[in-house]
Amino acid sequence: MVDPEGYWCRLTTLALTEFAYQSDDIRGFWTALQEHMGLPVSQLSLQTFQEILRRGFRYLDLVKAKGVVEDRNLYVSTLNLQNGVPVKHQQCFATLLGELRDEYGWWEIAHASPEAVAQLLLNHCTRHHRGWLTIKRFLEMSCPKDDQPVHPLSGELTSSLATIATELDRRGLDARVLANNAERERVLAGFDLPHAFFLRDWASLVPLLRFNPKPVHGRRIRLMRSQPPKLRMDPNDWEELTLVLPPQQVNAPEWKALSSGYGVLEPAGAEFDIDILQGVLDIPMEVSYLVKEAPAQCNWDFRLGSQDGSVAYSWSCQGPDPDRPVLIFDPLSGERLDPGAELGDAQEVVLFTPRQFTLLPSDDIQVIERVSSCSLRGWHGFHVEKVSAEACLRLCSSDIKFQLEWCHQDKLSPELRGARLLGRQQVFTIAPKLWIPPLEESATLRLRIEDLDNRSWLTRDDEVHIIPRADAWQAIDLDAFLTHSGRYSIVILVEEDHETLPRRWQQQLRLELDDTANDLVGLSQLTIQKLINPPIIEPVIQAFNTSSTPERVDDPANFWLSVWKVSGLWPFEQMRVEIRNGESSHSFLQAATARGEVVVETSILRYSLEPSDWYQLSLQRIGDAAAVPLAVLGEPEAESITWDCKSGELGGLRSGVVYELHAWNLLTPERPSQRIAILAESPLMLLELEKLLPDPEGIFVLELFLGQQRLRQLGWWSGLRDQHDLVPIGADSALLEQLLHGAPVEDFPQVAKDITPTLPRDRLQEAISNLKNNKTLQPWIDSSRLALQLMYWAQPSDTAGSPSAELKPPGHRGAEGRRGSRQRGPRRGLTYSLRFTPPVTQLVNKIKLHKDFEAVMTKLRQAEGIPADVIRVQRIDHQLWIELDQASHKEDLDGLIVAASEMLSWGIDLEKIA
Repeated sequence: MVDPEGYWCRLTTLALTEFAYQSDDIRGFWTALQEHMGLPVSQLSLQTFQEILRRGFRYLDLVKAKGVVEDRNLYVSTLNLQNGVPVKHQQCFATLLGELRDEYGWWEIAHASPEAVAQLLLNHCTRHHRGWLTIKRFLEMSCPKDDQPVHPLSGELTSSLATIATELDRRGLDARVLANNAERERVLAGFDLPHAFFLRDWASLVPLLRFNPKPVHGRRIRLMRSQPPKLRMDPNDWEELTLVLPPQQVNAPEWKALSSGYGVLEPAGAEFDIDILQGVLDIPMEVSYLVKEAPAQCNWDFRLGSQDGSVAYSWSCQGPDPDRPVLIFDPLSGERLDPGAELGDAQEVVLFTPRQFTLLPSDDIQVIERVSSCSLRGWHGFHVEKVSAEACLRLCSSDIKFQLEWCHQDKLSPELRGARLLGRQQVFTIAPKLWIPPLEESATLRLRIEDLDNRSWLTRDDEVHIIPRADAWQAIDLDAFLTHSGRYSIVILVEEDHETLPRRWQQQLRLELDDTANDLVGLSQLTIQKLINPPIIEPVIQAFNTSSTPERVDDPANFWLSVWKVSGLWPFEQMRVEIRNGESSHSFLQAATARGEVVVETSILRYSLEPSDWYQLSLQRIGDAAAVPLAVLGEPEAESITWDCKSGELGGLRSGVVYELHAWNLLTPERPSQRIAILAESPLMLLELEKLLPDPEGIFVLELFLGQQRLRQLGWWSGLRDQHDLVPIGADSALLEQLLHGAPVEDFPQVAKDITPTLPRDRLQEAISNLKNNKTLQPWIDSSRLALQLMYWAQPSDTAGSPSAELKPPGHRGAEGRRGSRQRGPRRGLTYSLRFTPPVTQLVNKIKLHKDFEAVMTKLRQAEGIPADVIRVQRIDHQLWIELDQASHKEDLDGLIVAASEMLSWGIDLEKIA
């Protein structure tokens, strides 16, 4: 039988992997294998097995060993890499880990990079255990040789074990639970471990994980490998370009032969001592110098000069491409950007080229400023902004012409945003916010924040955030955790596989608070003045915040001649100035003065947009989620529009403008909205929706757009005359039964759970609000009942899982409750809202507490023999309600509340509603 997939090769490779793990024959792997299989020991059989393994490694895509001289050892080393440490060497490996643990501590090992840990393991084994050749060979396979990229398997294994040890210590668990297979799987399920983490035998490692000693020297583990320098622009002075060598440790074997050693980094002139016992050069700080010449060989070099005048070590930074001589930087941070990977994410860039090159004009870019001089001799620069989603930078000289694509790229990973120190990545002056990118489906995130300086966790194990589906970025405040200066690690773990978010995201940051930054309230105390020149009256000082009401201006001259001043900013902080009309917008960044003031003259924006009847001027502080509107000329488009559904009148339009009407059909919720272009021939138009809509059968939510801007939601309209009228083709019959034919409200979640409406949740909530005072739908449509059903879709997905209770309003009774009501005559009931003390802030904890309270109350009520319709507990909109059938049962309720408080260890207060 033909085996094109090579399954027999795969199975044979797996079997040989297992044999490599279990074999303890001192004569060698191949001899023991051939004798174990009863084969003659020969070169032919050896070559046959090697060919099988060669194919098996390719089929299984295994991690391959590199840098092995002998061909026969190459395959054995690759087999060992899949298993970790063979059985007979595990005690030696445990001894090695114990020595590293005593010297550095599990915390430092867990927070070091796997590459650095792998290199540390090899160095330690080489110095202290030279006879452990098999262990050393395994460790060598995890470290690069001759700059060949390898997978740091030994470092990943050790870092994972260190993570387990620190988590066990933090949770107060005994490591001996890991000896039991079932318990180990349960305990490790909640740990932050790589997907590929695998360990066969835990017997020799469990005793190591029981102790988490303090390190002997308190040293940090750094990657023993040179890191290349970076070219950086000074954002405060764009004329200066600096070459920066980051802090690092490098080692060279020949340094151990020196009697003493120190080196000088040229041309920076910094001197450092070399540890000749370990052969290590420690550079604990950034080394930088101003560059004045472009490299002739496309690279800038750092050289470590030795005592005899030779070059002991060198670093290299890639310079500009001779065919495309351009350097591009981020104007805010000063970091160099890669045109092939990072340029698409930037809105503004600063680029430098030789003076003979010219930047060709384009409608997609705007030159904000020309940088006439540069520290690179013979170069000049341009500060440019992208004004469309895609742009192209075209540069040319007398003999060379090239272009750089500047295409839009969506960022799909979380970000930390806030006020940063200019020129330094991830060094913030206030606690940043964690921003989650737009999500097409909701996500449940576990947030873990660690204080790296104090070696402590700042978040609980159950710090869970449920992020709803949204078209915009969403922020998580970190102010409660980041309260003092130091180094922090932010980790996000996604509970389930998500289409947009990575399973694990991590970012380290440094927070440097000064005296003013510690007063978080003081940071937002900005003020704004409207200056009048010449001053006729004293300028009025107002607070600068997003809730401010913009000034309404009727006279265009007063609007365009106004001057605004914002005070209280940091020196040289940048603010975004934006002017927009109903169709487009224009914005730019303006830096504050040394006094922390920004002065904006509206007149410079007069001709930046097409003529319009309405303009709005806004300012936005970098790091804030929203802009502050300052002044508005004319009536906003959305406020001037009126809609009378009964007569089909749409008023307040601008003549000659093309609008777009979006109609979302509730009866086919998974289909996109129908779109109809409307040319406003006059400010007042009559719309016959039955003729305009391609498929008018349905219940519609109407929205009016101008281009990409949503002006307002008009409300509801129904094309059905009665509930037996024609329905849309393709509509779900079960959904129609729920929405049109009076099916029980509590059955709606079962029908709608697999339906995803195309109308975003925030706009659906707006439509539900419009139902409360609805006068546009047909009388046979129950608006209140319809609003209760739609709340299932409008709520976050965590509460939509079991929403039957939430769809029942206070006072709702089932069929059984209504029958009981008739038997006892008229009732005088009460409704209470419950509050828990201390208050619950996290949504996921509140939901769990509500469920626990419902379960406890049910048991207590049954134990007291109280019927279910006498005292009812319901959850609505993340709130908990209790309904009493009659006021006389208040004493029974008080007794149940006291008993429930004791069982839950949580204080409960009642607030009367009705």
